[in-house]
Amino acid sequence: MGEWSLEGFDKNQSLWDKEKKVIIHGDCAHHNFLRRADGTLTLIDFDLMANAPRCIDYLQYANRISPHLEDAANELWEVPQLQRYQSDLAFLYALTYPTDIFREWNRLNKSSSQLHSVWKMSVEGFSERMEMNEKLAKRISSLNRN
Repeated sequence: MGEWSLEGFDKNQSLWDKEKKVIIHGDCAHHNFLRRADGTLTLIDFDLMANAPRCIDYLQYANRISPHLEDAANELWEVPQLQRYQSDLAFLYALTYPTDIFREWNRLNKSSSQLHSVWKMSVEGFSERMEMNEKLAKRISSLNRN
């Protein structure tokens, strides 16, 4: 899947050239949000911010929440900010790239203390991830035919 997604992304990344560049956070993950006493969320940790298409932050957000959705290949598009990307080939190919697994295995090479979580993500979660990727691949295939 990694090679397939990179090849597809490489062929379609020019689609992102059309998207306006904005200041992105660069690390949209749960650990970078704090809830204030009044209940509002505050985004912290801007060390990876950049001038780039906003879809980069949305892609990272989609990657972070998809393991927690029952049918991520379909449920992601219920998020209003992600709806516009359900037909974006570059976004779909990038979404199938196993960024989280490669990141965690890379960390594991440096320290074996995370073995259980990496094993769970990449081995125990394999069938769910492949099911999502197969659905996304079908979506990509249908878009490529159009």
